[in-house]
Amino acid sequence: MFCKQAYHPGRQHHGRFRHHHPHHPFKHFMRQMKEYADTPPANVEELDDQYILSIYAPGFEKEDFEIRIKDETLVVAGKITQEMTEDAFRWRRKEFGARSFERYFQLNEKIDKNSISAKYEDGVLKITLPKLEGFESHTQRINIE
Repeated sequence: MFCKQAYHPGRQHHGRFRHHHPHHPFKHFMRQMKEYADTPPANVEELDDQYILSIYAPGFEKEDFEIRIKDETLVVAGKITQEMTEDAFRWRRKEFGARSFERYFQLNEKIDKNSISAKYEDGVLKITLPKLEGFESHTQRINIE
């Protein structure tokens, strides 16, 4: 599956580590880490009659979000833009500011797509995805002997 060289990440070539090698074992991992570094984390909770998707995205305003359904996928995007002002040229170091993200969530046949709602409060975007009639879960507790 991998060539032998892929298992020797410390082997040197002309005095440098071979991180540019096409079969470097961490190349894919590092690419994924970079893609998700600015992506806000999400929790999905299933209740009897709905799912609740919570996305932790502090610093946004509700107007900064766009939520849409494309085919069977829920797309959640957020974008903070900053206007250039005279103050922008005085920064010596700036580690936060304009940013954006886009998350995709596959929907199942249980979700009532016409009744999805969202609320942004205290840095958390909560999206409620009600279940269609007949797909509600019923929980039955089992006793342990």
